[in-house]
Amino acid sequence: EMIFTITTPSDAFTFDLRSVTGFNNYDIDWGDGSAIETGVTDAIKSHTYGTAGLYEIKITGQVYLRQTSSIDADCYTEFKQWGTATTITGVREFFFLCQNMTYTATDAPNFDLRIVAGNTYDGPYRLFSTCRAITSLDLSNWDTSQWSGVTSGQTFQNMSRVTSINITGWDVSNLTSAATWFSGLGNSGSG
Repeated sequence: EMIFTITTPSDAFTFDLRSVTGFNNYDIDWGDGSAIETGVTDAIKSHTYGTAGLYEIKITGQVYLRQTSSIDADCYTEFKQWGTATTITGVREFFFLCQNMTYTATDAPNFDLRIVAGNTYDGPYRLFSTCRAITSLDLSNWDTSQWSGVTSGQTFQNMSRVTSINITGWDVSNLTSAATWFSGLGNSGSG
């Protein structure tokens, strides 16, 4: 299962899990003792937390998260695990604007981008863009052979505190552009 944590800033805070219509069918445990929601297909799935605090969210199934709201993205505090029971159907803006999130996952995502093949969602556009709390990324075990298209710019843009990015072994032969992948990085990138 995919596991990440969020911190809600206030009581009665509504968190929106944002994604793309047509690419989801997942179960979610919101981490607050409420019932697990199953068969979620919504583009925006909202959940209201009664008390401000830290919550661990777990997702299994087919999911494509896409951050487009800085309010919700600011809540992400740690991405812990991709999990083998979760299929990632898109990577565009997956962690975009998650500036408070650290990345501690050591496993690799299970990509199945055939679901979105041929549209603008099958490249790593803004994948980690503006993730300012991340200082090091080792993504060398990722199978990126399904990534394609032109929407691959700004993948690691504005990660101002990063000192190391390892993308050794990435197959980006189907991408037609990698413009500004490393623009605005901290100290260095390798791979």
